[in-house]
Amino acid sequence: MRRTIGLLYLFLLLTPMYAQITLEQCQELAQENYPLIKQFGLIEKTTAYSVSNARKMYYPQLVVSAQVTNQSEVSNLPPVMKAAYEQQGLTIEGLSKTQYKAALSLNQPLFDGGVSHAEKQIAKATGQVRTAGVVVDLYAVRKRVNELFFGVLLLQKRAKQNKITHHLLERNVDLLKSRVKEGVLLQSDQDALLVQLLLNEQQLVQIESAEKAYRKMLSTFIGRELLPTNQLVKPILPTLTSLVVKRPELDLFTLRAAALDAQKKKLKTTLLPRIDAFATGFYGYPGYDLFANMLHKELNFNFQVGVKLKWNITSFYTHHNKLKILKNEQAMIHNERNQFLFSTSLQVTQQQAEADKMKALLQTDQQIIQLRTSIRKTAEQKLANGVVMVHDLLREVTAEEQAHLQQMEHEISLLTYMYALRNTVNEQ
Repeated sequence: MRRTIGLLYLFLLLTPMYAQITLEQCQELAQENYPLIKQFGLIEKTTAYSVSNARKMYYPQLVVSAQVTNQSEVSNLPPVMKAAYEQQGLTIEGLSKTQYKAALSLNQPLFDGGVSHAEKQIAKATGQVRTAGVVVDLYAVRKRVNELFFGVLLLQKRAKQNKITHHLLERNVDLLKSRVKEGVLLQSDQDALLVQLLLNEQQLVQIESAEKAYRKMLSTFIGRELLPTNQLVKPILPTLTSLVVKRPELDLFTLRAAALDAQKKKLKTTLLPRIDAFATGFYGYPGYDLFANMLHKELNFNFQVGVKLKWNITSFYTHHNKLKILKNEQAMIHNERNQFLFSTSLQVTQQQAEADKMKALLQTDQQIIQLRTSIRKTAEQKLANGVVMVHDLLREVTAEEQAHLQQMEHEISLLTYMYALRNTVNEQ
């Protein structure tokens, strides 16, 4: 039993990812494989850290300090008072010029004017803008995957048509061999077909080489190797219910403007005062009682507690101009949005026109193929009877092949334009 399970697991490992691959599968794999996908987690963590830091602005601020100083001048008693004390037998020399202090300061914000709340909003808005930017970059990957997918699909069809034409030429070469032996046709007629057969083989080499290159690029995007056995499935023609643009760039414009609103709110906080409670204690010399320290030059403990207000009035000088700068930046974002919508509208019009043109061409492609096939078959019969030359047949074979290739290119072009149109407006 274990051996059977092991063999099954090995078979699954060695089996190609998909026998057939759809465009939707390539899009999903490309999104998962693209390096930018890791940015979402990093942005989320960075935003969480920034918001956490903003919340901690209301935490008590504790500062430890220590210092040793030597001063040129220190506090001392006036000469008259010093003389009076000396008459009573008390000598007071004043404070020592060398002083020591080890301090512990505690500051507790009581009112910060809304700075911490504004910082949290800015951190969240910044994270949303970065996330939206990554979504826009990932969205651009869809366009590139579409181009590569349809490129491989078209080359697959060209290779298939090339092999059909190759088989057709081989059949006529065999027919000419018997006619040359019978003396009905010349050896040069057979050689002309052989040359075209070799040219056809060269075209197949070029097509397969191009398809290999496209497959390799697509494999890089999706993070999986596309083998020659992996056939790309031609997607169905999408039907668009609306041409209203719903691109992620529009969300990015909105979030960028919202981020500036958050900065406006923070700018208002600079006009408000700050109120803090504080406590400071230190052990050193001198303390707050200078007179006692003049008498006894000993280290002692001192402390003070209180409430302080700080109001930076100079913020009013630049507030109006800073607010204008933010409003101008929002106006520029609005203009960028309008420019984006204008350019996208032109792109939609162009892609829709190209798609309509392909639809019109496809309506007559099949009829052209049928006529070209009929002409080629007639040329083959005439050649077999010695009525027409080999070059006439080659011309008709080439014309029929071109008719098939045109139909394929029109089909793939129609799909390309329709999926590009869907991608342009973000219609799911």
